[in-house]
Amino acid sequence: MYNPSQNCFVSLNCTEWQRQDIRRKVCQNLLCKAEYKKDENEYCVLHSPNKAKLHDFLTEFDKRINDKQTDFSYVYFPNEIFFTSRYLSANQEEKQVFDTEFIFNNATFVEEVSIMATFKNKVSFDYATFQKKVSFSYSTFEADVSFLYVEFTGKLYFVKANFGENSNAIFSNSIFKEGSKVWFQNTSIKGVVQFDQTIIEGFVIFQSTENHPLFDFSESRLNLRYAQIQGSGRIVFDKVTLYPNWFIDTDARTFIFVNPNWKNVSNNFIKQNVLSELEILEKRKFLNAKPVFKIACRQLAENAENNNRFEEASNFRQMAMETEWLEKKENFNNWIENLDKLITERSKNCRVNLNWSKSMKKEMFKCEPKTLYHTFTTNRSDNCFDVA
Repeated sequence: MYNPSQNCFVSLNCTEWQRQDIRRKVCQNLLCKAEYKKDENEYCVLHSPNKAKLHDFLTEFDKRINDKQTDFSYVYFPNEIFFTSRYLSANQEEKQVFDTEFIFNNATFVEEVSIMATFKNKVSFDYATFQKKVSFSYSTFEADVSFLYVEFTGKLYFVKANFGENSNAIFSNSIFKEGSKVWFQNTSIKGVVQFDQTIIEGFVIFQSTENHPLFDFSESRLNLRYAQIQGSGRIVFDKVTLYPNWFIDTDARTFIFVNPNWKNVSNNFIKQNVLSELEILEKRKFLNAKPVFKIACRQLAENAENNNRFEEASNFRQMAMETEWLEKKENFNNWIENLDKLITERSKNCRVNLNWSKSMKKEMFKCEPKTLYHTFTTNRSDNCFDVA
């Protein structure tokens, strides 16, 4: 037997300074035993990849849960994990309620994971490895649940789960391999689902019903920016409430939309719709939104046309044209503003002051670009740029 604070190898995937931190926070006073040994490396019962530790592991895992010591970084789980009937509290009929933060960063789950619980604090699975099915069905998250840089090879279910107002489901930079499936079915999402910078080779399905809306809340949002979708039909929206601005910086032409409930796409209020969408992007501190929103509308229009949703396609086309007009108008306004600054600066050294009135500016807005120079030159002194 050895002191794990000095001898637990923890994992092949961490550096020595990381091992020292994990030994202090996770290993604590656990001992390294001969039966936990793997490839000549010493391990404590939590980090050992040897399945012979199963009985001791379950005992220690139960103890940690009961003591609210919930940092399981780099832990190797040799068996199925069920947060259902196994961890019921005395006053809960269906699921346990946890108020501590759970950390499963870099953990390895070799068997199925099924969690049905209420988490009042953050749950983190960053860099974790899931080798089989994972289910968070009927779970409630009141804070973020994070899956940063995770490689999914199996199925991940969120059936009738509940994400509160302060809860975001974060999958940024993760990889969903061929054969994987992420399924949000009849789930209530009041926060943000982030799939930005992911690689999706499997399927991601969002499905809702009238009684179980998915994104039908004021702060609900989906982020697919820079996601790499490998193949068509990989992302499916079935009867889901959607906003066009959610599809910027991604290619929605290959997505499947089944009876989508689009917001801000009404044919009678095209300009108002565009302004509402751009305002949303502005609140998100999104710079230079008009060009990318215009592209998103055109791609959504192409998707609708290819699937015979022609009225919807027409609305998106009109929104793209309206956005382009607003973009050109903004560029022209910037040009006039810069020209005004240039003239004001040069007029300081002119022999004759410029007659650059507000009425002239209004007239310039009415002119075609080719006549702007004439409008300007005929209303100034011949020697106004003749610097003394």
